[in-house]
Amino acid sequence: MKVRHLGGALAKPSDALVGHRSAAFALQVLSGLDRDNGDAVGETHRRVLDTQRSRGTFLNNHYGPATAEQVRAAYEPEVYRRLTELKRRYDPANMFRFNHKIPPAG
Repeated sequence: MKVRHLGGALAKPSDALVGHRSAAFALQVLSGLDRDNGDAVGETHRRVLDTQRSRGTFLNNHYGPATAEQVRAAYEPEVYRRLTELKRRYDPANMFRFNHKIPPAG
């Protein structure tokens, strides 16, 4: 497990669409690949991270693809709304949808 101290430039007000600027720390769980116990490893990661999820989440800390709910939780509501508006404006056909999915507004 890794606990990262945040703050600094991340915490400064900005027009950049970044989630959880006020977070003081981020918790990350890493482990080696285990082909025989991959599901158990993923479940362990989820249980550990779920202890902190109510405080927010960062998308790069997920084990496997993030769900739509996890993507939404990675941003404050206003930031997520702005991201969906940008998606509607610049990618209304949702061509860029294979990573952390943010649907176009509307």
